Amino acid sequence: MPNYDKLNVPQSLVYCQNANLAKMMLQKILDNAKAGVNQQAQSEFENIIQECQGIVRCADYWVFVVRFHVISREIDLALEALHKGFQAGAQPSNLLFTTQQSLNELQKKLEKQKTPKNLQNLPQISNEYFHLSQTLIGKPPTVHKWTDDEINRYQQEKLHKGKVDPIVVMTVPGQLGKLYK
Repeated sequence: MPNYDKLNVPQSLVYCQNANLAKMMLQKILDNAKAGVNQQAQSEFENIIQECQGIVRCADYWVFVVRFHVISREIDLALEALHKGFQAGAQPSNLLFTTQQSLNELQKKLEKQKTPKNLQNLPQISNEYFHLSQTLIGKPPTVHKWTDDEINRYQQEKLHKGKVDPIVVMTVPGQLGKLYK
């Protein structure tokens, strides 16, 4: 279960006309998430945008939303929220740039990371497959014996591919052209 203890509601929502209402709504989302109920968080974030004029211009709001989604392991939603913050021209923009850099580093780590936790989610392979593969390994390898007909056919195809049928005049700088048939 995600740990939201280190996430705090932003105290500075400068451009928001209803900053106290926005803080209360964000605290409610955070409390619900701590209680394990965060299925409706995305729609609640959209409601805050509708009810609190100017909040889209607050970078602190978007950083909160991004951090919330990262903790929830919803990286796609975090990226989408960051993109919306940039589109809205949220200020201070350097806060969004710093968040973007952190999110990019997180994505790189997640792509490289192959932990046993990830591997435990894979389906287990039955022991029968291992026994079958050991049986197959114990058998001697089969070798294809080439027949004379196959060897002759191979040689004829090879000779035919190497032959130049039409008469071709090739010129090399400094030499006269040569005829090949």
